[in-house]
Amino acid sequence: MADLQKHKILTDKIETANKYTQNVRESQIEFIRQGMKGAEEFYYKLAMISAGTVTFSISFVSYMSTTGGILSQIWILFTSWIFLLSSMLGSLYRNHFHSNFLHYQLQKEWLDSKIEGEVLAKELLENFPESVYNSFEGVDKLIKISDKRKVAYTKARTYNENKEKLYDLLWSNCLRIAHFGFVLGMLCMVLFAIVNLR
Repeated sequence: MADLQKHKILTDKIETANKYTQNVRESQIEFIRQGMKGAEEFYYKLAMISAGTVTFSISFVSYMSTTGGILSQIWILFTSWIFLLSSMLGSLYRNHFHSNFLHYQLQKEWLDSKIEGEVLAKELLENFPESVYNSFEGVDKLIKISDKRKVAYTKARTYNENKEKLYDLLWSNCLRIAHFGFVLGMLCMVLFAIVNLR
């Protein structure tokens, strides 16, 4: 009787783990859809503002050169362009790296759930070999297959975890470059305008 109860508990755990895996996957996908839209729009707008500011200031310098106007401290303007262009590139690549980061993070979590499922399946096979009465393979072979899958999932999880860390680093650094580049670029642009006020 205790064996039947333990079998039921293990079967319920496997079913719960499978449902949990499905729910995690669905909620992650929905969260990503909602969250990515706002962040992507913000960084695309930041890139557009940075590029537009550079374009506008280039037009201004061209106009001043045709009218014979003299601009002082032009290096401040060039510094501003460098910061704003780095902000534009950081904004665009931030979105790219963030998408890759989320991909590998989701894969890692999905593999965690698959590993957990294999652990539970192995426990069920070891404790209740009669539960696979319709298998032509035999319980020992099924346990070995489960172990091989667990090793493959673990190896894939490690790969995904390393990629997740890499893209997290790239993503967060691009985010910093986008923010600092924009702020410093705009400050340099304002400073250049103040220096050249007449």
